Formats: sequence, C-alpha cells, structure tokens
Amino acid sequence: MDITQKAMLSVVSIAYWTGKCADARVLDEIAVKHQTETDMHEYRKILVKPEALNRIKAARSRARTFWIEETMPWLDGGTRVLPAVKYEAFAERMRELKDDYETAVRDFVKGYDLLKAEARRRLNGLYREEDYPSKDELVSRFRFETTVFPIPAMSDWRVQLGKEAQEEIKTSTEAALKRAEEIMAKDCWKRVHEVVFALASAMKKEKPIFRDSIIGNIRSLVGLLPDLNVTDNAELTTMAQELKKLTAGLDPENLRDDPLQRKRTAKSADEILRKMTGYIGK
Repeated sequence: MDITQKAMLSVVSIAYWTGKCADARVLDEIAVKHQTETDMHEYRKILVKPEALNRIKAARSRARTFWIEETMPWLDGGTRVLPAVKYEAFAERMRELKDDYETAVRDFVKGYDLLKAEARRRLNGLYREEDYPSKDELVSRFRFETTVFPIPAMSDWRVQLGKEAQEEIKTSTEAALKRAEEIMAKDCWKRVHEVVFALASAMKKEKPIFRDSIIGNIRSLVGLLPDLNVTDNAELTTMAQELKKLTAGLDPENLRDDPLQRKRTAKSADEILRKMTGYIGK
C-alpha cells in the first residue's frame, strides 16, 4: 500500500517564553564565595511567578497531546504522520487549540506589568529590568504553528540529476519509507500493548480499584486503529477485531464486583499480550 496516498506529514511547533534567565552576577558571587569555577555551576533566575504561565503551558500540553494521539512517528521526533482521513477533524481541533493558546498568551501579556512589579519586590536586589523583554518582544516569544506536507515519493523529484544519482536517491527514499512504515506499525503496537497491559494488571489486583477509562481507552483505540493503520497492516486489522471482542460486554462496575469475570478478562488480556511479543520486540 502506497502511504503517500493515504497519509501526510505534520509538524506542530509551539514556542513559549519560559520566564527564566541566567544571571552571571550570581554565578560570579558563588564562585568567589566557594572558591570554585563558574563553569561548574548553573543558575537560572525565575522572572515571574511560575503559576502565571501555567495556563499557557496547559494549553500547549493539550495541543501536543492531541497531536501525538492523532498521529504516528515519522523518521525523526519533530515530524509525525497524519492519516489523510483524519485531516479535516484534526485541522479543526488544532485551530481550536491554537485559539485557546493565543487567548492565554493575550491574558498573560495584559498582566505582564503587574507581574514585573511583583517580581521587582520579590527578587529585590536580583531584579534587573534588562532581563525582561518588551511587550512586543514578549509576544514574539510565543508561537503556535501547524504545518502539513506530502510524504515524499519518487514521482515528486524534479531536480535534474544523472541516472546514477537518481537511482541512489530512489533506493534511499524507498528504504526510508520502509523504515517509516515499521516505525508507524511499532507505534500502533505500543499503543495496543499499553492499554491491554493496563487492563491485565488491574484485573489481577486483589482489590479491584481502577478507573472506567481502563475499558474506555481500549475502545477508543479500537476506533482509532483503522485510521492509524495507513499501511493496511493485516495483523493490526486483526488485533483491532480482537480488542473489540475483548471489551464487548465489559462493564467496569461488573468487573469490580465479579472476581470470576476479572479472572477471565485477565486471561484474555494476557493472551493478547502474548501474541504481541514479536511485534513489540522489533
């Protein structure tokens, strides 16, 4: 199956001002006091109270979590594979998450002067006006960008090269695509292993205390796997069917009350984990 027709590459870049900076004066003071060298120490000064940035960090975390959940790894950590069938819903949700992020940034910038005034009091002699960016510069420190582009295919190459160079690039591209497919499949197997292992572990506990999401997470993955399986991996298709069968009729409350059902469920989950050994180990 040609994944260039079923998926695209996605990059999400979300930058933010950390609210911290180095202070060489403090390092020098420590070096003099303890008679040591400055390159053996590190000091970062907190410029505004940390909780002032919590809302921005939370919005960033939600966006990155959504991006990772809806995509699969490509050949490096900064680029991921987005199934084409998920693009419209993905783009709409990312726009909402970007709005949340930018609203949090605007509110932070509005209160920036008050935060600086508070920092002047709390830092006292360590306060330095030059540590703080202007409001315009501060806004530029925050960025939320989502980019999508096609997965490379040999037909996309338009650079004029000799035959030998073209063959070399073709071989390299084909190898990279094959490796990418292996990485994507492994990511899917990892997701399956995580939710099934969590279920098996919970069912074996003497005291059945667990969240309803332990079943819900598996059912969500059952719905997600067909889209993530952009290479039409037959084993993953079969596994999705097994997961659906595993959770059919399962109710968290019944599991908490019925030790025999927990035992049967644990056995079924362990059997699935056993089947997955070869895929996870690759």
